[in-house]
Amino acid sequence: MPAPSDASLPVPSRWPWLADFLTGERRAWIFVGKSLLAIYTAAWLAMWLQLEQPATTMITVTIVMNPHSGMVLAKSFYRAIGTLTGSLVGLALMSAFPQQRELFLLSLSLWVGLCAGGATLYRNFMSYGFVLAGYTAAIVALPAMNNPLNVFDSAVMRVSEVLLGLLVAAVVSDLVLPERLRSVMRQGAREQFTKSVNFANCSRAPCRITLRNAVHLEDMRASVIFEDPEAHVRSTRMRLLNQRYMAASTSFQSLHHLINRLLRSGNSTVADALIKLYRPISTALSPVSADQDEPTVFAARLTECVEQLATQIGIQRRALPDPAKLLEFDTGAALLQRFAAELRDFSAQEASLRGKQTRGTVEWVHFRRANDIPGAAIAVLRTFLTMGVLSTFWLASGWAYGVSAMLLATIFCGLLAASPNPIGAAKHTLAGYAAGMVAAFIVVYGLLPGSADFASLIAASAAFLLIGPYLTTRDTLPGVGAGYSLGFVYILSLKKSDGV
Repeated sequence: MPAPSDASLPVPSRWPWLADFLTGERRAWIFVGKSLLAIYTAAWLAMWLQLEQPATTMITVTIVMNPHSGMVLAKSFYRAIGTLTGSLVGLALMSAFPQQRELFLLSLSLWVGLCAGGATLYRNFMSYGFVLAGYTAAIVALPAMNNPLNVFDSAVMRVSEVLLGLLVAAVVSDLVLPERLRSVMRQGAREQFTKSVNFANCSRAPCRITLRNAVHLEDMRASVIFEDPEAHVRSTRMRLLNQRYMAASTSFQSLHHLINRLLRSGNSTVADALIKLYRPISTALSPVSADQDEPTVFAARLTECVEQLATQIGIQRRALPDPAKLLEFDTGAALLQRFAAELRDFSAQEASLRGKQTRGTVEWVHFRRANDIPGAAIAVLRTFLTMGVLSTFWLASGWAYGVSAMLLATIFCGLLAASPNPIGAAKHTLAGYAAGMVAAFIVVYGLLPGSADFASLIAASAAFLLIGPYLTTRDTLPGVGAGYSLGFVYILSLKKSDGV
């Protein structure tokens, strides 16, 4: 039998960082291409349908586009709900105060503040729905302040422009080289399980695990159900997996702190007894390398361990010389039994999800996170004061661009409300917005004059517009890409009368 040629043997990469870089760049430029296709398609359709402001449709596409199709569909869903809600509120406010500017702006400021609080209180793209409900009301009502009879037409036009952008973004993301979120979530769940086992196994190097992993997976689960029917069927089981992961993590942390407290207080006898009881769990989490990451194996071994723990606890309890220490031992033993049972259930649930077929039913599972009520109240107050001060300045000065200033303030108050660092996010977004304005100025006054058709518009603006989506793929520049795209499209300001 001839020896295999050198060409058939796998050759390790001499520069692994280069392979990772090229893979990342490939994904980034695919996203850039899809974003440009969606933006220009949406703009062309908006012009063909003779919508009033195609720029609104373009902005909608730039905001909802994401490398993963599930994220786009989830964001579009909540944006649609927020847009419809905001439009109805805008109509209601203008109907209630058609000729009372002060009361209208006061009510609008309160509504935007409440939406900013909702964006802080909730998570996932539900937060984004509150943002949209806030600034859509401003987009619908503010331009109609001088002519309240136009508010209904304004609402219909804004809803049409936004929904068209959502539809185009969803179709392009789902049909053109789609990158499914399901594979990312599967990989994340496997990594979560592996890290959990390493974390709980005292014989291995410690691995820092936080409950942030469960929250991140829950966010992905809430989005992946929009793109994958099978994931929708398994949604409750994924929630149950996260719930069991958090339960096991909490019990382990409690046991760990108890043993450390016993050692610090000099009760080494009880601490040593609990450590001896933990060793069978560590052994159960150390199967042969072939079964390293098989949750079915871990579940079976942990089941045996749970059955043996009761006997071992009785032996260790009778061996304690000081009866006064039994209470602390019983507390630690109860935590140990609970942790072993929860880790077994977690492993069994992971094995169930990895199976090709899901059998049996699971009761409805709630996965709730603590909401920061004081933080939401601060966001409401901060946004209300911002809008109130700007409204007062506008009314007192008769500022010609007061409507534009109010619209931008409404958008950024909502977008920054859910940010953990509003000041930093505002700085990054402002820097990107300013850069986008400069680029759009070059296009509008340097390249677009003399253009006669839509192809000329694309040729003049594409090289500058692609910068925004590309910056969005850079984790080191959060908010800059979104700000650039908003600034560019806002200054480009495509309208029905542009005739391109």
